[in-house]
Amino acid sequence: MIKEIEPLKSFIITQCLCFDIINITIKTIDQLKGFELKNVDLRKVANFTNLAEFQDKITGLASEICRQFAEFKDSRNNELKTGILDYVNQHFNDNNLGLESVAEEFSVSSNYLSRFFKQETGCSFIQYVTMLRMDKARELLVNTNKQIKDIVADVGYIDVANFVRKFKNYEGITPGQYRERMRTNIE
Repeated sequence: MIKEIEPLKSFIITQCLCFDIINITIKTIDQLKGFELKNVDLRKVANFTNLAEFQDKITGLASEICRQFAEFKDSRNNELKTGILDYVNQHFNDNNLGLESVAEEFSVSSNYLSRFFKQETGCSFIQYVTMLRMDKARELLVNTNKQIKDIVADVGYIDVANFVRKFKNYEGITPGQYRERMRTNIE
């Protein structure tokens, strides 16, 4: 934009176009939901005597906006990650827990949540929930005398056969064999 302004001979027109750039910058910042630019005096950017001075000031402002927005985004991502993980860790045993319900809870799309979850945890949403459920199932198998069908319900599954298949896939043995093996090892 500066290169387009350079050939103009009128400083008044140059000044107006520079103010327009400042205005567009302010409008853009305003459209970033939740983001607030801190410790920046825009009046200093608007106070210039030539185009080169304006270019230095607007470039510095753009760098500061980018720096602050990166911090804001990191902070927001950390808050979202913590919130989602806390929620999933507390509700993993709910058989209605799914990507869509968690996305709705946090007002994001399920596609966004899926990508975000994988990026932040290194595993998919389903892998994470399955890991939590299997960890709890193993604990209940070893430390309680509950029937497997009750453990299945306690960890968020509805269908016993589906749970047994997943457990065997996860552990290499059935839940009954796991219980027996672990109790034999403890004694």
